[in-house]
Amino acid sequence: MRRKTLVLLFALFTLLGYIPKGLAQSDHPTSSETIKNGKKIDAVFGFGMYAIIDEYVSQHKYSGPINTMILEWISTRDSINSEIGMEFQHSGSISNNSVEADVYNIRLHYNETYCVPTWHLLSDKDRCFLGPSMELMTHIRMQQVADRDFYSKFLSFFLLFSGGAVAEYMLPVGDSFRLTSGAFVEVISVGIRAVDLTTKSNSEQRDPIIKILTPLTNQNVRWVVGGEYDIGSGFTATGQYEFRLLRNTSWDRFVAAGDYLSIKVTYGW
Repeated sequence: MRRKTLVLLFALFTLLGYIPKGLAQSDHPTSSETIKNGKKIDAVFGFGMYAIIDEYVSQHKYSGPINTMILEWISTRDSINSEIGMEFQHSGSISNNSVEADVYNIRLHYNETYCVPTWHLLSDKDRCFLGPSMELMTHIRMQQVADRDFYSKFLSFFLLFSGGAVAEYMLPVGDSFRLTSGAFVEVISVGIRAVDLTTKSNSEQRDPIIKILTPLTNQNVRWVVGGEYDIGSGFTATGQYEFRLLRNTSWDRFVAAGDYLSIKVTYGW
């Protein structure tokens, strides 16, 4: 079973990488002429409302404001975007009534997207990008309740090493403004989850701490839309809205969702 899963994972990543790359390299006059080679650095600063149900800690929903910061490095060559980034989120006021929790979300990601010149949605000038994505996400929650056992209840964590697909869309509106949108959908992942380590009877089997996850038990999606404006001297500014959902039922039910508003500043050369 494990060998079949690994073979399926390898075939899936090969397919995700080959199909859009083959389309991007097809004989079409528009892709390489309008997409310039170069490099960019993105800095994203934002805030949002975050809600979470983590049944390892409690069956109740906790919610509150959360801050986010993202740094990304992007290289474009021959209509292929290679992107590596790091994100940090923190909130010290996720609460349910008077009970609060500290939440930390850390994410590392690598995307490789290819321009698909034959795909146009609204205009001959718009551009669609498609490709594979890999990311490592860590969620840490520290419950602020003094009488809980630290190892079994006070600290909850969830780690995901994921592979999925990412799509991006850009529509020029005038010479200096563009509408942008993007989405990520997880396809398969390996998860590590905090489990109850207290002694169980012989008839009960402890949940394994590591599992291979599929979309049947783990849904991880993101969607973002915004507007990008050229400031000048290589700088652009983007205002954007993003929705995220992470839901897992392989262990104690875990659901986290958030709405975010952010500003992205980009420098390209």
